[in-house]
Amino acid sequence: MTTTKKKLTPNFSTDEFEVTSTVLVNELPRKYMPRVLALCTAILQPIRDRFGPVTITSGYRCAEVNEMVGGSSSSQHLTAEACDFHCPGQPTYDVWDYIVRMVGMDWPVDQAIWYKETTGHIHISHTTRKKNRRQLLLKKKDGSYVAWERHEDGN
Repeated sequence: MTTTKKKLTPNFSTDEFEVTSTVLVNELPRKYMPRVLALCTAILQPIRDRFGPVTITSGYRCAEVNEMVGGSSSSQHLTAEACDFHCPGQPTYDVWDYIVRMVGMDWPVDQAIWYKETTGHIHISHTTRKKNRRQLLLKKKDGSYVAWERHEDGN
């Protein structure tokens, strides 16, 4: 059973989490509503409040969509605990810097990945099923992931 389009927070609704770059149907199951609501409330709405519009490019993924886009079999997209996004008109570095600072103040991010050297988007997740890891990673051109470190030049 799937959800009908529902407003989650002042600026997010369920249909934004069903977006996919594939031709497949990708409907958010009702059982995952509490998880996507938690992601929006705890993480995405504060980003929206700070930077303006947030465009979700990938939210929930059914198994078929996840396989088609090359997602990990353990992806939090499969359980509606993650999304990929960008903030139109805002430098991604500014958004990333905000996330890094907020995680440093115990913001409940499970994992944030900046695809700085590839697509430029940010992946972010939040879970209510276990302790959030507060993991910050950078995706490299070679496909590897490295722990985020701030350098002297700020990048």
